[in-house]
Amino acid sequence: MGTMEITYATGEEWFGYDIKFGPESRAFKADEVFRFTKQSDGYSGYEVTLYPVQGGNLKTEPIQSSEF
Repeated sequence: MGTMEITYATGEEWFGYDIKFGPESRAFKADEVFRFTKQSDGYSGYEVTLYPVQGGNLKTEPIQSSEF
C-alpha cells in the first residue's frame, strides 16, 4: 500500500543496473503518481501494461538514464 512512481528504461540488451542498456539506453517517467489503498472490501489500485498500446493513456516524459 502506498504511492508509487513508475520509471522505466528501454534498449536492446540489458547489461545491469549500472550500465543499463549501454549507450542506447532511454529512460522515462510516468506523468502520473499511482496510489494503492486497502478498502473494506478489497484493494484499490492500477494495472499498468508495459508495452505500447495504441490509444493508451499512460503519458510519460524522458528522464536522464541516471534517474532510473
